[in-house]
Amino acid sequence: MTTWFHHLGFKENPLTTKVIENLEKIESYNEVIKRITASITQGKVIAIEGEYGTGKTSIIHKIIQIYKGDKKVIYYNTARAEENLDLDKLITHRSFWTKLFKIKSKNLLLILDEAELMTERDAKGILDYYTKGYFHSVVLVGKSTKLFAEPLRSEIKSYLFKTDVLTEQEAIKLIQLRLRGLDIISESQILKLYEHARKNPRKLLMTVEEACKQSLKKENKVQDKDIQMITQRAF
Repeated sequence: MTTWFHHLGFKENPLTTKVIENLEKIESYNEVIKRITASITQGKVIAIEGEYGTGKTSIIHKIIQIYKGDKKVIYYNTARAEENLDLDKLITHRSFWTKLFKIKSKNLLLILDEAELMTERDAKGILDYYTKGYFHSVVLVGKSTKLFAEPLRSEIKSYLFKTDVLTEQEAIKLIQLRLRGLDIISESQILKLYEHARKNPRKLLMTVEEACKQSLKKENKVQDKDIQMITQRAF
């Protein structure tokens, strides 16, 4: 069966929420990415803070994309840790060769996702490795820095970057970029879904996709009745 996006000529769902693509084309997010990369270059311990669905994962993907060329990026989701972090293993298991010869490189970029789950012991270990030069920069990602363990929470200081909600114009631009400018949903319809999604990028994409699924079965454009039906339901 042909999906709504195949019908429009897309090979894949343009409104996927796996990674919020095109965020770097949104001015506020682009500015955050620039400031983050500048802080990484300076060798700082930084934090990216934000609610679920506000683009943290997308920013992580962008950072990895920028720095992966020198093969010195380590990404780890702290939720995977059953015990304390094995920092030596993280460093030496970066590639086949570093694992084979147990190479402990220096000046690495460490990105820790869901950092609020990190223990105080892990935090001290990371700061120790950072001080010794194994990590050139550390990026901590989570819902709230208030939940981060000491002493890294103090180390962050002014290097805190928040993924905020979208403005109205950013919401419109994000959807239009995703749909490649196709005239299938109006700006006013996007804004109604934007309010219903509480200005959250991920939820906005989900509601716009739902509207497309409903309307584009029979119509060439999203219908107001389908927007109304979606916004009347609790998210």
